[in-house]
Amino acid sequence: MDLNSLAEALHRLGLLDDTILDSCKDIERFLLRPLLLSQHNRRAGLLSIQRDSLTLSEAPTPKSIEGLFTDVRNIIEYLSANLPIAIASNVPGLLGHTLISMIISLWLSPAIPTNLNSTEGFQNIIESVLKFADAIESHNWPGKDRLVNWTKETPHLWLNKRQERALDNVRRMLASGFGDVETVERVETQIMSSKEDIFGSPGEDDSWNAEWSDEEEANRSGADHPTGINEENAEADVSAWGLGEDANGSTHDATPGKVHIENKDTDAWGWGDEEEGDEATASPNSAQASLRRLKSNGNRNPAQGAGREVTLRETYTITALPREVLDLVTKAISDAETLRKPK
Repeated sequence: MDLNSLAEALHRLGLLDDTILDSCKDIERFLLRPLLLSQHNRRAGLLSIQRDSLTLSEAPTPKSIEGLFTDVRNIIEYLSANLPIAIASNVPGLLGHTLISMIISLWLSPAIPTNLNSTEGFQNIIESVLKFADAIESHNWPGKDRLVNWTKETPHLWLNKRQERALDNVRRMLASGFGDVETVERVETQIMSSKEDIFGSPGEDDSWNAEWSDEEEANRSGADHPTGINEENAEADVSAWGLGEDANGSTHDATPGKVHIENKDTDAWGWGDEEEGDEATASPNSAQASLRRLKSNGNRNPAQGAGREVTLRETYTITALPREVLDLVTKAISDAETLRKPK
């Protein structure tokens, strides 16, 4: 009895669907799955096709993606050519989705490179994927749309894999410790304008400070050396000038330490004129001192307008970890600049 007669008999008995389902499970378990797992298990990586059988044996060398596509395509062609139509028409729907999922997860996704040196070889893999998609479609097997979409999403997949690899490297660096401790110096040079100059210009005098210092010294000298006039001398001087007598010649009781002087006497002796003369004389000097203070405090000197160059230095103690992370960032930036360059 041939397979066509067997399929017809099973169909009449109502056992054809269950038989096809069990047969597809056996094909997946003993043929497809070992072949797809040959990337991790070399014991079942070599496919040999004979007239009435399919055989898997240990592969002498690891299989490439192009070699995998060749083996899967040969299996599909063999099943399509040797199974009855009633059985072959149901096999693609039962095995096709599982087959494409395993190819993408076990072979295509790990093949995405993480560096730019392998991009040319990966482009060859994309072309092989497109050819394989056309081949399975020609035998009415599903999965072409998924394979084509995967090739279109490869830039995003590549970027995600780069991010995962970078994060994994940082985690391994943190797990291995901080490494050696080293000392670095941070040097920063700035041009400070005249408004920000806190150090003062070379050759600038401190005339405003000298003015205040002279006044403080004068006040301090006056406090340390009093006039030394005692109360008896004051009474003698006052009585000698007749300040204690009124206009009628009578005298008032003078309290020691207190002298009552009327305004008309002070005006007669011209004491106020002397004070006004001193204030008038001091006014030009005070104006010149204020002008010097304005020039010094406000930095009105045109020679200072260009600013001064100030160099700041700071010393830090760091570990080797920031340098390793910086190398990763530098590598990523270099690859991005390479991708932006036209071919």
